[in-house]
Amino acid sequence: MCSTKKKVQHNPIQKANIISKIFLWWMRDVLWTGHKRDLEQADLYDVLETDSSSYLGDILERQVVLNISNSFLLST
Repeated sequence: MCSTKKKVQHNPIQKANIISKIFLWWMRDVLWTGHKRDLEQADLYDVLETDSSSYLGDILERQVVLNISNSFLLST
């Protein structure tokens, strides 16, 4: 990966209404750009906080610890 800063587009799903989310209308610009040419990093949207690897990794880690502690309690 390149360590240079890139201009990030805000994710349009943050402001999309329910109809736009159902029919993926909020993705139309990326889909159209991808249809015309190959997508580049600058064409992509910023990742939502709830979709970031650090957030999801923390949730996964809590669940693993909970499952391990529960299995330990059940086995004793």
